[in-house]
Amino acid sequence: NKNVLNILSDESFTAPLRLRRNNCGQSIADPFSFPLTIKEQISAVYGHDLHISCLMVVRNQQSLLYSQYVEEYNLKKYKGIDILFNHDGSLDLCGYDIYNFFRYYEGLCSVFGEKNVNLLFFEDWIDNPDQFFSGIAKVIGVNKNKVGALMSESHENKKEKNGYGTLTKDGTQIIPYLTQAQKTQIREHFEDDCLKLQAKYSDRNLTRWGYL
Repeated sequence: NKNVLNILSDESFTAPLRLRRNNCGQSIADPFSFPLTIKEQISAVYGHDLHISCLMVVRNQQSLLYSQYVEEYNLKKYKGIDILFNHDGSLDLCGYDIYNFFRYYEGLCSVFGEKNVNLLFFEDWIDNPDQFFSGIAKVIGVNKNKVGALMSESHENKKEKNGYGTLTKDGTQIIPYLTQAQKTQIREHFEDDCLKLQAKYSDRNLTRWGYL
């Protein structure tokens, strides 16, 4: 129905190749191709006159990669599959190109138009929640206070942490925090793209937030 708000949301749209290849095989499509595919599939059913808005939320890659590693840790625990480290324990960022956020943002803009692409920073949820909630409210057409109330409710997937790392759900193992050297490696790996993101969003301090 063209008159009804529909929200299409699936984190697998931006899941890195390294994870998706493990889950779905080596022949999967590159997620950078998904925006055009999604638009074509929607247009084939509903026509080309629809107004489509995109909401993209980014998080500094150091925190994002560690959070994802924790979320997928059962792959390592039960199947011996490590999505972030090689057998020698070294950090391997092969297959994480999708976390070049500015490149993905540009891809969205080329498909849907820049005015229809809204980029928010996860860190604003902590530093400036009113701005963060307003950004979401603008896209989905819901009052920002309602958005804030919903996002302030209890966290359904909260992990226990201590000074060394994050505990697995059963509490039997600690997933160590990334070392400073590993964080630096991640930051430097995505630095060129993040510099472009900083230039676009000059009102944000991406250095303080760990992007640069």
